Amino acid sequence: MNDRSTPMADPPKLQLKATDSEDIETLSALLQDALIGGSDMAYDKIEGCFVFLANRYCWELEEASYRCLCGVNIRNVRRVQYRNMALTDDPASINQFYNLLALSYEKAEQTLRLIFSDGAALACHLDEVNIIIRDVSAPHPGLRTPDHT
Repeated sequence: MNDRSTPMADPPKLQLKATDSEDIETLSALLQDALIGGSDMAYDKIEGCFVFLANRYCWELEEASYRCLCGVNIRNVRRVQYRNMALTDDPASINQFYNLLALSYEKAEQTLRLIFSDGAALACHLDEVNIIIRDVSAPHPGLRTPDHT
């Protein structure tokens, strides 16, 4: 039995790679309700990657409410567009957090969309799907379970 005030002793850590739209559906489910700081997102034009650090809700741990830090690296990115967001280069990003609702992929346009609550959205225009997610911390107790009713 886990004490809800401390991290899990030997937790499983996710490390996954997405290379097609079906994989993105899986990542979307795992990253649903992740909290992401505006200052924790960055687009590297030279490397062609968009990265972010998410405080993801651990949906796979059914026994209690846990979150963990998860790094996401979206590769082969040609361009990034966003709406209603303050990102790394904006001073307002330091205090801004976004609740990730879903990831979706439009194959014809080769566009990965990150859909956030309150009308915020981000689009990564890709050459090909190549996304890696990896937990970088042990799960820690969350304040509450997200409610979608």
